Amino acid sequence: MTERNKMDVVGDLFAKYGFRLVGKTGVGTPQVSNSEEVGIEEAVIAALTERREPRFVQGVPYVLYRSQEKVDAEELYRLAREREIQNQVGYILDVCFEHFPSSFPRGTRLDRLRGDLFRSSASEERFFYEREERLDALVGHYLRNRSPLLKKWRLLGHFDTESFIVEFERCERLSKKEG
Repeated sequence: MTERNKMDVVGDLFAKYGFRLVGKTGVGTPQVSNSEEVGIEEAVIAALTERREPRFVQGVPYVLYRSQEKVDAEELYRLAREREIQNQVGYILDVCFEHFPSSFPRGTRLDRLRGDLFRSSASEERFFYEREERLDALVGHYLRNRSPLLKKWRLLGHFDTESFIVEFERCERLSKKEG
């Protein structure tokens, strides 16, 4: 499968779990029949490392919520370590458990995964995206304006906790309208 097709499949798999990109053609309803070839764990990692569209990154908590019974926490951990993005995945899981406690119950595999990711996370400050490293002029801004969760996971970048909350709530509203 080509990279472009893989990204299309990732978009379709996200759509399968209720994530909608309003106004984007080709993304929003599942269309690719082979979307099962990409596991939800791989789709989440691809959204964070390959797709790199802010709306997809912000949609990860909702996709995890809708698919949490199917997520293989060990596979997600393995892929995060392989790609060296334990901090990013751990941060997103913390957003899920801290801001949507009724949707993400404590004591689950995903809850335990947070601790595993934190123990294996990078100890130095990291940018959420590698490409942001080129934005050296913004480092001071990122350091001054980051949330406590970003500080905990030693992440810098333009994502903030509020953007994940807004996207989760948007997806919930759209899901209720459709259902």
